[in-house]
Amino acid sequence: MSSTILMVIMICVGLAIGLAGAILVAQRTYRLNKAIKAIDRQRIENVSRRIQELTPRIEETKAKQAELAERLKELEIANKRLTYLREQLNIATGRVFKTDS
Repeated sequence: MSSTILMVIMICVGLAIGLAGAILVAQRTYRLNKAIKAIDRQRIENVSRRIQELTPRIEETKAKQAELAERLKELEIANKRLTYLREQLNIATGRVFKTDS
């Protein structure tokens, strides 16, 4: 009979240790999930902050691109005019001077 009582006591101790381990794992999992959520929130805040910081720079870049596109159009027009003038010069001079480059 004492071996049966000893066996029951050992089973109870084993279950208590297993239950304590399960509680410890659950507690650490909860803390880990809480830390992950905090990190995710922090990352989202960092991304939002960076977006707010970059928005003016993006607008500035768009404005510069529009300005450069306008200048490029002006240069294309000037290039066409110079090409026309070179052709007219060649026609007028009978291609005495070599102006083709």
